[in-house]
Amino acid sequence: MDREIPKEVRNKERNKKIIRYGGMGAAGIVVISVLISLMRTGVKEKDIVFSQVSTGTIEVSVSASGKVVPAFEEIINSPINTRILEVYKKGGDSVDIGTPILKLDLQERRNRLQAETRRGADAQLQAEAAQA
Repeated sequence: MDREIPKEVRNKERNKKIIRYGGMGAAGIVVISVLISLMRTGVKEKDIVFSQVSTGTIEVSVSASGKVVPAFEEIINSPINTRILEVYKKGGDSVDIGTPILKLDLQERRNRLQAETRRGADAQLQAEAAQA
């Protein structure tokens, strides 16, 4: 059978564990604090220039480089089949409401509309002649 471990030995072992784990915890807290202080961003007071301004306007110009892209793009569908004669705007150009973008060949459509109008007028004349 095992014999009972004396209370002094148990207390020493417990104190060793407390000291060991407490030391590791304290070291962990110190490491985390150092990392946080190193990662913190800020401006030193010596890097800031203070001035006193009386009255007047402040003008600032900022130069930057980059690419401006549209917030959204629209696909344009035409209700008629036709050819594109001219393109006034390219992809990415800014347009306002009513700004022409394309010039379409509408001559064929006009001819077809005139022919249909003539046929309709002829049919109406024939119907009127038949009634008379």
